[in-house]
Amino acid sequence: MKPRLAQIIIGMVAIVMVIGASVFLIQYSFRSAFAPVQVLAEAGPPTSVVLQADQSAELASADGKVLANFAAGSVSSPLTVTLQTLSQPLAAMEEWRGSPLQSFFLKAQDDQGQVVESLSLPFLLTLSYGDEMLSSEQESQLTLFRWDEDSQSWREASRSCDPAQDSLLDTERNQYLTPVCRFGEFAFFVNSPPPRFSFLPLIFKFLEGQTLEGAVTDMGGNPIPGVEVRANGSIATYTDEQGEYRLSGLPDGPITIELSKQGYVFPANGSQIDLAESNKFNFTALQQAGCYELIDNGTFEKNRAWQILGSTAPASYSTALARNGNRSMRSGILKGSPNRYSFSLFSQEFDIPLNTTSVILNLWIYQSTTEDSVTPQSEPSAQSETVVYSPGEAIQALSGIDINYAGLFDTNDQLLANYLFWTRQKSTNWENKAYQLVNFDGRRVRLKIGTYNDGSGGVTSMFTDDVSLEVCVNPPAVTDLIVNGGFENNQGWARLNADNPALQPQYTTERKHSGNRAMFAGVKTKGSALKGYSPFEQLITIPAGSTTPVLEFWMWTQSAETNLTSTAEEIPPAGSLSIQAEPGNDIQYVAILDTNRKALQYLVWRRSNTQSWEKFTFDLSAYIGKTFILRFGVYNDGDGKVSSMYIDDVSLTLGSSSIPTATPTFTPTPTNTPTPTNTPTPTNTPTPTISPTPTCGPNLFANSGFETNSGWEIKDSPVKPFYTSSWKYKGSRSMFAGVSTKGSFASGYSVFQQTVSIPAGAVNSRLDFWMYPISYESNLTATAEEGALGLESTPANDVQYVAILDTNQNLLGYVMWQRSNNRVWELKSLPLGAYAGQTVIVRFGVANDGDGDVTAMYIDEAYLWACP
Repeated sequence: MKPRLAQIIIGMVAIVMVIGASVFLIQYSFRSAFAPVQVLAEAGPPTSVVLQADQSAELASADGKVLANFAAGSVSSPLTVTLQTLSQPLAAMEEWRGSPLQSFFLKAQDDQGQVVESLSLPFLLTLSYGDEMLSSEQESQLTLFRWDEDSQSWREASRSCDPAQDSLLDTERNQYLTPVCRFGEFAFFVNSPPPRFSFLPLIFKFLEGQTLEGAVTDMGGNPIPGVEVRANGSIATYTDEQGEYRLSGLPDGPITIELSKQGYVFPANGSQIDLAESNKFNFTALQQAGCYELIDNGTFEKNRAWQILGSTAPASYSTALARNGNRSMRSGILKGSPNRYSFSLFSQEFDIPLNTTSVILNLWIYQSTTEDSVTPQSEPSAQSETVVYSPGEAIQALSGIDINYAGLFDTNDQLLANYLFWTRQKSTNWENKAYQLVNFDGRRVRLKIGTYNDGSGGVTSMFTDDVSLEVCVNPPAVTDLIVNGGFENNQGWARLNADNPALQPQYTTERKHSGNRAMFAGVKTKGSALKGYSPFEQLITIPAGSTTPVLEFWMWTQSAETNLTSTAEEIPPAGSLSIQAEPGNDIQYVAILDTNRKALQYLVWRRSNTQSWEKFTFDLSAYIGKTFILRFGVYNDGDGKVSSMYIDDVSLTLGSSSIPTATPTFTPTPTNTPTPTNTPTPTNTPTPTISPTPTCGPNLFANSGFETNSGWEIKDSPVKPFYTSSWKYKGSRSMFAGVSTKGSFASGYSVFQQTVSIPAGAVNSRLDFWMYPISYESNLTATAEEGALGLESTPANDVQYVAILDTNQNLLGYVMWQRSNNRVWELKSLPLGAYAGQTVIVRFGVANDGDGDVTAMYIDEAYLWACP
């Protein structure tokens, strides 16, 4: 026994020595790849600054390579901040990280000597570095870390703020800038990934637990970014720009899923899913019609949502000047402060949804400069209307002169178009800027607002307040619940391969019923010994209240085995289908599964070799109000007599449905606008070649499409109408009447008109026009509100109207009187036969009462048909 024990001990010692040697060699092999970068910062004398309430301050290291900027309002009482550079970090650091380019310590003490861990506002750290010893890849990975005492680990310094802030690497000036919210020890080094050993992925996989991944799309298969996907109420993530998500660390057993995003309803919300067979689940969302706000904290009253960046003069929340409330955002250098080269900006990212009818960016700025004013270079000459903005090539560079600006950037920080505004002025009042961004729908956009100072001459600054981005959407009606039923793109379907990757179904152009592609499942190669299931599926919810949900699809089958005739191969009982189970022979099937992937019903269970397209139709009324999985699949038993199928043109159409209404997170579009005669269904994308077709008589209006400046008389008033190219039904222009800027207190009548003589025999004359109404007031329901309209009077409430007047401007009657916020182009067809034989004025108008809840309308393609 003793010799045997000695052998065991010797063996264990040998194993330990082999493992130790292996780890040493692995680490040694990584040292060249993660070789320490030359240490550029040496320990120097400490420097300090006393922060005072309502005063900004700077603190630089003795060698000038570290600069801390503190915004006014960071403290309420004096606070001493000390910066000490270090020759090496005090806290432990993994060897593979290498030596930092810079390490330092920041501490703060009040007048009683008590240590203060953080300030009420973030402060900006700017680190200067030399790049002689850095490769381009290493430079791109430079990151400032802060030692976190709670987790006893190095974490990105920007994550000391909640939410985490964005850092900026200026490779031309060799500067790294990041907002920080807590003091402590900092180290600046190349953020290379740690070495990974062959056994670590297995350990990490064990620690991760279960994973769930997939995509979230709308009913058209379009990805939806920014959806919160939450499992069991605690583990959460957000979908990326492709609508994809991944959750890790999930426990075993059924998972309860919750999805949320403003403007959408998720039918599968609250579903329980089982990850035993597959961890891939795709979800669909129903987009809701209505208007809602995308900007968070647009009034700057709280310290959230905005990411503040800057160099030596970072932007900051300010109480010095505010349009409304107590605060605004200040950017740039105020008069009396030292001039220096700086950029000072703040930003916020948002996703503009698809199917928008209006995307209005609205903000107010107050500019100040001690330099000469400059003429805006990217703004149109007319400031009276909302500017329509489209993606395009940027033509201005942010350098050379002091400037206040705003721009839209993509996720790669590339300017999407020219700057929204580019100006330097001496303001005497708040100035409004408004832009129509409907051309950016379906995109993730970052709005950046800021001020640039060139460091010479005078200084320039700007206050920004009341930033709003209101989107209005009008999604198409949902009649087909299948996403990508024609398989023309890669959305909607989860293709599983539990048995063998070679069995995963494939999109194919080889054979299709219509379009360009279909889905192939099964085994194609005759004689193949591949064995297992080849399934693809989609998660579906039939909304409660739906009627006659009908599933249809086309199937093309082939099989070298005999047709399914044995009673032993008849459809199995519900609940028995699993992609781990093994039928006795090849099977082609279509099944309804619950969200735990247990079979509820088999729609098709066959083994067929028809080699022609067959149509299948099923009534799914039994599943109204339920969430389920629709699965298509083929099983091969591996005997070489292979089976397969092609599926195309899958649809699940509804008869009359009650799609879930909007959740109370946004304001729904009013729907009680009076319905005109022969009004088609409003659409945001009318066919531009269609105009109202007269059944009789000529058109009495001149310039019906508003393409020239003739025909229409535009009446002078404080809110005078104007021709505009910003929003039109057809052609290049329309007419805008009313007030465009939300929150404006402008009041009065906005009127344009045309005088016409209606022939005596034209007793069936009618007025046709396309209208796009906008209003922030409630819909008009009281007919008692109608009254005499005068251009000089102040209306009691907002209204959109069409009035008929005689040639002496006396009111004869109203043919339209409404207040609507439908925000879609809609055709109005109004009878004017009562005015046959008269010369009349047809007046279009909008009245605003000046309460800030503005009302407006666009009018296009206006025709007066003289019909006998």
